[in-house]
Amino acid sequence: MEKSGEVTPGTDPDATDNAPENTLPADPEQLQPEVVGVRTGMFGVRGSGDTSGYGGLVRPVVMPGGSPRPYGGWFDDFADTLQTAASAKGLDTAIEKVVVHRGEITLFVRRDDLLGVAQLLRDEASLRYEFCSGVSGVHYPDDAGRELHAVYHLLSMTHNRRIRLEVTCPDADPHIPSVV
Repeated sequence: MEKSGEVTPGTDPDATDNAPENTLPADPEQLQPEVVGVRTGMFGVRGSGDTSGYGGLVRPVVMPGGSPRPYGGWFDDFADTLQTAASAKGLDTAIEKVVVHRGEITLFVRRDDLLGVAQLLRDEASLRYEFCSGVSGVHYPDDAGRELHAVYHLLSMTHNRRIRLEVTCPDADPHIPSVV
């Protein structure tokens, strides 16, 4: 049983506070979604033979746009700390945009600065993202010049927080620096 005012290890209230009012952007109308493609049909249907009616569907593939500050919750403190540390290391332009969507934060990082940002996130004492739980690859063939995306899922065991780094590259030059 906890005493009043004590926090159980691994349950930092600031880190686990997922209340919607603390993670929504200040003005949701400012978010401009990015259309990265168009989907036609559903369930892999192509050509004739579709009697369900889903084959005629046409809808855009939409990704959330960049989020304006303030982000809400612990995201603002994190962003301030990262910006200060990045400026000290000469990585002022490394972050292309920040997306806060559904209570999660994603940093879009320039390909050439990926290693520097990953090292900064790992080594900076106030950040300490020491665990990469996985890397996902996504292909958006209609997103010209940014067709390939690599998404790094990072965890700070020290602060009990999760973030994502996303890096893009074109089909013509499918190379991303290793963070290992």
